[in-house]
Amino acid sequence: MKKGISLIVLVITIIVMIIIAATVVISLSNTGIIDRADQAVQLTNEKQVQDFAAMVWAEKYMDEYRGEDLTREVLEELEAEGITADDWNITITDSGITVKNKVVSAKEISFTIDGTSYKALEGMTWVDWLISSYNTAEATITSDNIYIGGKRVIKSSADETLELGTNVIVSGNAYGLKSTGGTSDQHGGGAG
Repeated sequence: MKKGISLIVLVITIIVMIIIAATVVISLSNTGIIDRADQAVQLTNEKQVQDFAAMVWAEKYMDEYRGEDLTREVLEELEAEGITADDWNITITDSGITVKNKVVSAKEISFTIDGTSYKALEGMTWVDWLISSYNTAEATITSDNIYIGGKRVIKSSADETLELGTNVIVSGNAYGLKSTGGTSDQHGGGAG
């Protein structure tokens, strides 16, 4: 009897390995691990663009550009680096800049403030929302609070203050308003 692997055993082994490999690929795609890895790469790239755009905005702002001049100067420098409005949603104000990748299909979410429904993009912070077109409430901002019609926006009826730069708007959350005893004119201009 000859020692070694016959051709039939080799073919059967290869077929079994292909079936196992296909099963692993299917199971990984069903758990979304590949999609999550792709999304992580896109978010990392988006964060790098956001950081660069914020640096450009700060440089131009420090050079005392304002209004349309600030917008033009920032857009020119971003476009020179290949960051264009074709690929990115860019919002520039005297208060700051936001850059969102159009390719990353952010899910639109809903939330309420004092019973009124609003929309935002998933992952949006309050500051992002304030300077976006989603701010249909004409909300304004001070150094540490958001106001709508002279009332301060709170997390809940427990009067929890929002942390503007870090609090992400949560889908389905019901935020409240707390009277401040004044009018919205006391709280300065809006961020958007």
